[in-house]
Amino acid sequence: MKILFIVPRYHTNLIYRVKALRQAGYKVKVLALRQENSESYEVLKPEIIGYGKLYELLSKLVSKYGSLSFKKKWKINWAIPNLKKLKREIKDYNPDFVFIRGQKSLFTVFSYIITRIFCSNIYLLVQTNKHYGETFKKKIALFFLKKIIKINLLTKKI
Repeated sequence: MKILFIVPRYHTNLIYRVKALRQAGYKVKVLALRQENSESYEVLKPEIIGYGKLYELLSKLVSKYGSLSFKKKWKINWAIPNLKKLKREIKDYNPDFVFIRGQKSLFTVFSYIITRIFCSNIYLLVQTNKHYGETFKKKIALFFLKKIIKINLLTKKI
């Protein structure tokens, strides 16, 4: 059975999940939007999707004209992945289950839409409380994802 994780970046806390799944006999692949130097790649090296051309163009404008607070939110909330590469990687891997990390970014939305074409077992991997809080905005986002889009949620309270 093949499992695919789609994440903004391959965070070290994913190592234990990947290790456990591999030890249980699953094939595991990770697609990441970007790579950071601070992460450990001892268990698995993710396939880097990269940013789309439109996002890179808009990022130049944001870096030149955007406020500091907007620049920080820009990279996290408005990242548009390389859609061709994302689609090709999902199609070629042909996963049985997909876990998408995050809930509030364009990267998550695009990942979900493309993944839905190739796989029906999609779970949104969400960490709650510490990082997002139980805000009204979060409740609306989760309602939309669960009831309207009908995505499964795999949550971990921290």
